Amino acid sequence: MDKITALIRYKNSAETLLEVLKAIHAQTRVPERILGIDTGSTDGSSNLLREAGADIVQWDQPYHASKVLNFGISSCESPLIFCLSSHTVMHEPDTVQRLARELEDPSVCAASVKWDKDPYYTDKVTWSELVDKGIKFGSIYSNSLGLFRRSLWQEYPFADAMTGIEDYDWALHQLKSGHGVSRIEADFSYQRNGHNREMDFAARAFHLANHYDLNLKWLGVGGALRGLVRNLPGMLRGDKVAATGFQTCKNRLLGKILWRHYDLGKDKNTSK
Repeated sequence: MDKITALIRYKNSAETLLEVLKAIHAQTRVPERILGIDTGSTDGSSNLLREAGADIVQWDQPYHASKVLNFGISSCESPLIFCLSSHTVMHEPDTVQRLARELEDPSVCAASVKWDKDPYYTDKVTWSELVDKGIKFGSIYSNSLGLFRRSLWQEYPFADAMTGIEDYDWALHQLKSGHGVSRIEADFSYQRNGHNREMDFAARAFHLANHYDLNLKWLGVGGALRGLVRNLPGMLRGDKVAATGFQTCKNRLLGKILWRHYDLGKDKNTSK
């Protein structure tokens, strides 16, 4: 059985880390090692990790998701890396075991939880499926709760230029190389409300579609404009659903317009 290292990057996450760590130790397949990447904590987060048996490495440069992850993984030796956000809590005891079971198939490079109920993709995504269906704004693999092979990371580390969407880029690269990505349904929660990064993510998704020569599944410019018009009256009346729809259409339209000039190298993700 391949050993697993749980990799947690964090900054001032004491309010959520206790639940995160409790859930790790409650797993039927407990990772052999927990490694925390401290990106500048001052609230005792590192002490909580040490008390849970974790090792700590210190990141003392400005936060940059891809660089932080690559730095942490370089301190790991296990064949499998379990990336987990310091705010993501697993509510089922067999989540890690089920993810590891997916990687018993040598063709699978990574496995993660499904972040929505959309059945657009199969449970084991392949490159041919993406060529046929195109990619969506939501990643098929996530470093907030995902397991992957370190050997493949050594061949292709997370790209600095794709920070904030580095997990999506990595998965697409692996799929194009002939591997598969598994997705499982699992009960979990994200214990921290992040900043709205819809336009940020949209611009990066257009970059990915262009880079991998894939279609991006979305409403299109015309559909986005119609969505703006359709949701505007409700937004002006204070309807939250309409306001969300308006903002989504607006941000994706801006992403389409601005993606060629968007600075991908700057990490706009403030949630460690």
